[in-house]
Amino acid sequence: MEKFEKALLYRGFNMHESGDSQIVIDNQVVKGVWVVGYLQPMAGLAFITPYNLKATYKPDACTLLSPAVPVVKETVSVATGLYDDFDLPKLIFQDDLVEYNDGVHIFKGRVVFACGAFGIGCDDNIPLDYSDSCRNDNFISFWELMSQQDVIENTVDYVTVIGNVWEGEK
Repeated sequence: MEKFEKALLYRGFNMHESGDSQIVIDNQVVKGVWVVGYLQPMAGLAFITPYNLKATYKPDACTLLSPAVPVVKETVSVATGLYDDFDLPKLIFQDDLVEYNDGVHIFKGRVVFACGAFGIGCDDNIPLDYSDSCRNDNFISFWELMSQQDVIENTVDYVTVIGNVWEGEK
């Protein structure tokens, strides 16, 4: 598992018919692939250069010289820098759908940025009782969850990515 501790990564959906993933845009199913890398917005469009390639620009004309991939702008989300608690850990992104299950409490939500931190936002009240002045009944930060762990790492215990807002649950 690679660690991306010093890189701000983004994910976006690149549409093409031979893709192995599908999402719903404007009530239509679209095929393509998810691309993870460095965001390069240009002229109202979004491009992502995969994280293992380096992006370069021609300063005067703002022409993109790197092998950047066009992505659907609305699907672009930022990586939280944290991984889920699964056999094959996944990097957690904003707008991911996640499930919290510690064996006693189970709830599902969406990864959002609120109160200055990434965390889980839910439609219903979160059934955990931690004392954080910024927490409300429908949001709990990953930091708050991680502070309850024995060892603070880049993994959020009991949280599993189950999809994202574009794909739904898997």
